[in-house]
Amino acid sequence: MGHYLGMTDFQFGAWSALAIHDTSSVIGSALIYSDESAQVAATLKLGRTIWIIPLILITNWVFNRETEATKFPRFILFFIIAIVINTLFNINSEILDIFKLLSQSFLILGLFCIGTQFQAQELKAINGRPLILALLIWFMVIPAAYFLVIHL
Repeated sequence: MGHYLGMTDFQFGAWSALAIHDTSSVIGSALIYSDESAQVAATLKLGRTIWIIPLILITNWVFNRETEATKFPRFILFFIIAIVINTLFNINSEILDIFKLLSQSFLILGLFCIGTQFQAQELKAINGRPLILALLIWFMVIPAAYFLVIHL
């Protein structure tokens, strides 16, 4: 779709990050387009993900004042640790290439594992109304994200 619409690597990465909900799907789709697109998509998606922290904490504090009600997303700590390590240390490009290959391999493995959990009976059991709602939202979000990306 990105090639058909004449998007640059940056535009497709940003579009993927804005239009797709699941982080692994965002990175997977952008990775198919290009490495630069995947880097842009990962950066924007992780930036959106990090904003979950204050949102969860503030919402929890305002509405129910129970710290047990919401759990801190632990995976965000790994993102922060990776940012700190990359900032503090000058890591060799060969090591970064190995990490990049490993992360792509784990992403593909994760998507495979998610896909193998899908069962056709689950799809048959879904009522048509949620599917229609999902399609309507999809038809609104994808063009809106494209409009935002083109005008960046």
